[in-house]
Amino acid sequence: VVAARAHLASQLAQVEAERAMMQRMVDGGEVIELNVGGHLYTTQRATLTSQPQSVLGVMFSGRWEDGLTRDSAGRVFIDRDGEAFGAVLAVLRRESIQPTADMERRVLELADFLGLQCVAEVLGKGPGGGKLYAVGGLPQSHMARCEMFDATTKIWTTLPDMSTPRCFMGAAVLHDNFHREL
Repeated sequence: VVAARAHLASQLAQVEAERAMMQRMVDGGEVIELNVGGHLYTTQRATLTSQPQSVLGVMFSGRWEDGLTRDSAGRVFIDRDGEAFGAVLAVLRRESIQPTADMERRVLELADFLGLQCVAEVLGKGPGGGKLYAVGGLPQSHMARCEMFDATTKIWTTLPDMSTPRCFMGAAVLHDNFHREL
């Protein structure tokens, strides 16, 4: 009975520690210091975990931090292109970036490694060529309208209407080509 109580107390302590960690994540205010290839960055955990399926999302989920490599000052060390990471972090912060062609290549390589498709999309290099299509209507409203947002120019363009108004969506992007019912 004593051993069972001790085991239960240990499990309860683990659950409470995980609950506290999850609460910090929900609050989003926890500041994380990073050393990426010698470049120092400070950001919030919520920024790093904004894409939860990415490498950063997993690294900073709170479950793996004890195993992360740290530099001599205690910052999490990531052995990658630090300058390119600054641009990736800017995208995660929803900031605009205008990289040179060489920097764009480096940013895209890093984003690919980190599993951050959103970076390629912001640069107009993701599926659909950096374009977002709004097609059809709402659940209770039939519409034939088609519009396109170009992430590179930040401009919406009205496209020809579909021949049959639709609720919900009536289109798809396949192999970077937009297909819709005309």
